[in-house]
Amino acid sequence: MTRVATPVEGRRGALARAVATGAVALAFYLALGDPTDPFDLATGLVSAVVVAGVLGRVTFERSPSARTLVTVARAAAFLPRLLVAVVRANLSLAAVVLDPRLPIDPAVVRLPAPAGAVERALLANSVTLT
Repeated sequence: MTRVATPVEGRRGALARAVATGAVALAFYLALGDPTDPFDLATGLVSAVVVAGVLGRVTFERSPSARTLVTVARAAAFLPRLLVAVVRANLSLAAVVLDPRLPIDPAVVRLPAPAGAVERALLANSVTLT
């Protein structure tokens, strides 16, 4: 039986999604800038509020939970491997382009699709980047 969310639960869920979106936006902004500079803190907070207001309803499929934190932790652990793969792919492409024989061997590779939408999007972007 499917349970329908009450309006209060719906508002709480929307608020939780907006707060989580704002927190991620602020963390990303401060990771790119200087987190000790008052100007960066102020502009980061304003940017995070704007992003949360605009994208809070569409960023998460469901309200953030402990499972969301596990998914974010897994994505963060995957990021260094992805960056290494992107660098290796770009070096490999440069070697192929610079080689006069062009040793290209195209192939189609099948991968099992992950269950969640975030996981599928991460896999699709990873494949596209490399």
